[in-house]
Amino acid sequence: MRCAFAVLWAIACTVSPTSPSHKAGTGSARASDSAGSDSAALDACAPLSLDGSHRLDSDDLFGAPVEDPGTGALGPGLALGDFDADGDLDAFAAFSVPHSRFLTNPGDGRLLPTDAWTVDGAPPPPAAGAASADLDGDGDLDIVLGTPAGSSDLVLWNDGAGQFTSEALPDTLGQSMGPSLADVDGDGRLDIFIPGYVSIIDHSAIRNGAATGDGNALWLQSDPGTFQAAHNYISDEQRTPMSFHGAWLDHDNDGDIDLFVSNDFGMEVIPQDLLLNSGGGKLEPHPGCACDDEMYAMGAAVGDVDGDQRPDLHVSNIGANRLYIQQPDGTYVDMAASLGARPIDPASRTTWGSRFIDLDGDGWLDLVMVNGPTEPDQGDHLLQPDVLFLGDGDGRFAEVTYQQGFDDTTDNRAIVSGDLNRDGRPDLLTAGRTAVRVWLAGGGCNNRLTLRLNAGPGNSGGIGTRVDVQIADQQTTQWVWPSSTFSSSESALSVGLGSASSATQVKVTWPNGQHDLFGAMPAGNHQVTSP
Repeated sequence: MRCAFAVLWAIACTVSPTSPSHKAGTGSARASDSAGSDSAALDACAPLSLDGSHRLDSDDLFGAPVEDPGTGALGPGLALGDFDADGDLDAFAAFSVPHSRFLTNPGDGRLLPTDAWTVDGAPPPPAAGAASADLDGDGDLDIVLGTPAGSSDLVLWNDGAGQFTSEALPDTLGQSMGPSLADVDGDGRLDIFIPGYVSIIDHSAIRNGAATGDGNALWLQSDPGTFQAAHNYISDEQRTPMSFHGAWLDHDNDGDIDLFVSNDFGMEVIPQDLLLNSGGGKLEPHPGCACDDEMYAMGAAVGDVDGDQRPDLHVSNIGANRLYIQQPDGTYVDMAASLGARPIDPASRTTWGSRFIDLDGDGWLDLVMVNGPTEPDQGDHLLQPDVLFLGDGDGRFAEVTYQQGFDDTTDNRAIVSGDLNRDGRPDLLTAGRTAVRVWLAGGGCNNRLTLRLNAGPGNSGGIGTRVDVQIADQQTTQWVWPSSTFSSSESALSVGLGSASSATQVKVTWPNGQHDLFGAMPAGNHQVTSP
């Protein structure tokens, strides 16, 4: 029997895939649940609130002040995961200077630096970005690092108790950014995409068209824990842009995972592009997505903004951010301005990480993004507030940055989401070049589904799984895509039910194309395991 994730109070776990509340569909998935409390008492919706009082600066992280490195392209990144298997979310903070840090959760949502967890018996190495998942199927979370130029990208193998052993990915000495994970070749095991950038930006070479990135890399997991280079699976055109982030999605709903690559200096080097999977993991440019804008793209978030079950994209930028809404013919239209998803404050002009997440629990996706100048000495452009938009259900957004006190000007780069204090609500974690900040969410609608999806031993976090939830006459679609700029969130879905005490129907579509249909599913924590 697989029990739902532990909550703050003890409760019995039940498994009943064919009971009236969980009716299996085409597969034989098992669902376990723990509602967490009496759902009849949780039907009220209150205003959202965010508590950002827990902040770690360089003194807290490293025991001494750290000078801002001034390397705007080199992270930092964040990876959320329960690295010591105690039931609470921890974090890996990827810093390029002086080195990365493990942050442990004492159980109340705070994150505290720890020297007890090591990599090869030493503090974790410098890195520009990180992603976490159980890569070898041994039941604990491993970490993939994109590292600065001159050092190899790394896989950190976890022994289950916070001690990690590093393994270098060969021929990865260029400047790497944050890895993103997906089963690109459909064999049930997670693969790795690592975008390549440059360590020194040569503006003259960029203007003259002579600049290229250090090389985008794809690694396929052939056997549990064994990765083989498959860089030639990426089209020649998209091997050498100055890339920040690769966002996985099934753009054309054909069961093969596609890749949206966010490229910096798109007007002089190579624009951002959508790469379609032709089967087996080979990625070729979409012939006409209308999403290949020439911009300073820093990353992308994937979510169904308008409720048509198609993946839409938010793309960060220096200047106007984009909100690409997918049309029925597969092309995209930027509707950021018309849907209210452009920051009100013109100072918020350089966007880095972003994330779609249902923060207030009303069943509609909200949008968070972090901002900051590319260098620490940009004068009037130095103070750039982070931004929070709430979705209204019609695909439109209302900015509530200042009402929620989310206007942090720490010069942030990374944002991830996960339930840090295990109260059933998703929280936020942000990171700047010398600081980390926890944002604990409160209020909103209390009734939520928290879904942890196990797609098998090669993908126990269910990365790439799609979930369609019917709530009375409202339908919402989410995907397990934890990756964001430099970073990765908790591999779980939080679906708000508004004032409803249960979902009417839940359809889970696994990365291999199989699906399972469940009937009424009450608010609370649910773990669903693939057949």
